[in-house]
Amino acid sequence: MKYFILAFLIGMLSFKPAFAQQDQKQILLEELIKQSENRKKTGLTMMAIGGGAVGLGLVLAASSSDWSDGSFAGGIILAGAGSLAVLAGIPILAGSASKARQAAQLSLTTVRALPPSQTLRGPTTIPSLTFSISLSSSKR
Repeated sequence: MKYFILAFLIGMLSFKPAFAQQDQKQILLEELIKQSENRKKTGLTMMAIGGGAVGLGLVLAASSSDWSDGSFAGGIILAGAGSLAVLAGIPILAGSASKARQAAQLSLTTVRALPPSQTLRGPTTIPSLTFSISLSSSKR
């Protein structure tokens, strides 16, 4: 009876999925896609806010009547800070495309083709068609 209970407990514990059996590739793929979307959103936000700051700074500087006026200096500083924000947003967008490219490479898998049966008489090559989906935002 002891052996039966012991075998039953071992059998029940063996059916529980272990951590090593979880699909780490799928988890990594989802994480890369999430990081790509977050970086893209951050980069676009920085570029939009920076562009608005550049425009507002130039309007403020242009509306100033004198170069020694405070609004001229403030406009130039605002335009400079906006241009820095735009320039900082560019590498963030590039990093987003890089993460999306990594996710695309992980999502592609290779599958072994089964050999044709011996009764099939025809060409030994199997015709195939390959599709490519670009996940980056830039067109090539």
